[in-house]
Amino acid sequence: MQVMDLVKQLNGSYLPAYNSDYEESAKVKLGGVVSTIRARNPDFHKKFFALLNLCFANQDQDINFNLFRKKMIVNAGYYDEVVEKDGHVNKFPHSISFDNMDQTTFEKLYSDMLNVVAVKLKTSPDEIKLELINFM
Repeated sequence: MQVMDLVKQLNGSYLPAYNSDYEESAKVKLGGVVSTIRARNPDFHKKFFALLNLCFANQDQDINFNLFRKKMIVNAGYYDEVVEKDGHVNKFPHSISFDNMDQTTFEKLYSDMLNVVAVKLKTSPDEIKLELINFM
């Protein structure tokens, strides 16, 4: 089975979004179950980077945005640990690419990152949200 895009209707049902999706849905037998993954929202991705850029612009410890971004993802708790032979623990941030993180996990990361940014900037998450409106 190929990927299908579905559009949620007001009554809660889903309809195929494009002609090719209608063709694919015709292959599903009556009563058949189709598993779905919610697609990532590009605008939410931009909002995440606006949050990181806001924090980066208001700190003076890091000069490289890419490294800063990775450290912040680790600080939010989204990382894998690798223990070296000498016992040293390395933390590698999870990838936030569209292929590697679904929308639900990404929204949780955003929420956790909002708290990390608030602590780093010594303010509240609500203040950060207000600043983001002006920053975007």
